[in-house]
Amino acid sequence: MPVKIPIPYAPYVKTSQLISISLKPIVENLQTTPTSLPTAEPSTSQWVRALTANDFPVINTTLYAVNYVALVYVAGRNTDTTARTVYWRMIRNGTSVATGSTSVSAGNYYTVNAAFHGVVVGDVIEVRLWASATTVNWDYDTFQIHPTRISTAEALNNPCYVDFKNVIVSPILLSGTPGAQTTGAYYPYHLDLISHNPNTPFTYDLLIPKAIYRLYRIHHGDVANLNTASVQTHASYRPYYIRHYVPILISLVIYKLW
Repeated sequence: MPVKIPIPYAPYVKTSQLISISLKPIVENLQTTPTSLPTAEPSTSQWVRALTANDFPVINTTLYAVNYVALVYVAGRNTDTTARTVYWRMIRNGTSVATGSTSVSAGNYYTVNAAFHGVVVGDVIEVRLWASATTVNWDYDTFQIHPTRISTAEALNNPCYVDFKNVIVSPILLSGTPGAQTTGAYYPYHLDLISHNPNTPFTYDLLIPKAIYRLYRIHHGDVANLNTASVQTHASYRPYYIRHYVPILISLVIYKLW
């Protein structure tokens, strides 16, 4: 008769954690009188901000790691009767991050959706604009910082039950004539592979956060458009912008193997 060999079990420590995230409110600036863009690249950017601790989300839990994306929205209009070109440049701490251009049809609005990935307190970020004619102006700006690639030290490399309990849409812009071009899903990861891209609260019985992407990534500024800009144009909407589904309450049950 064969001898039954007992199956060994892996002892573990079960830990529960709750990650709560509070995004900072946005401040929208809409000029009463639009400002014409120069026809050559200016030496001073139209939008400049030195980031302070007060600009960043408040997170209730000590994290192993988190990346931050500064989302900057700068918008205006081509008032000419013919199409004109808008040029843009993103600058971080005096160094050009990305540059590009887009054609804006006669009478249409444009919105530069710039995403600076990996920002920290003390960074100085800028968006610089110029155009092919002075008939192109700018009159709107705002920004918000979103967290991405979050993980606690206990969760990293361990099996986790993950409940994205509360997911909000952000930012919600109100000034001007705003319209959402798209709302990007958040992307949870399992072993550095996309597990799902939900746009609502969602539960995972098993995720193993790894060092690169951790629990999830946001869309604009991380999965796509990392350290670059997407320029949207529209006949009516200004700003015409990319926003996110952002998890702001995440429940973890971590099975840490000995």
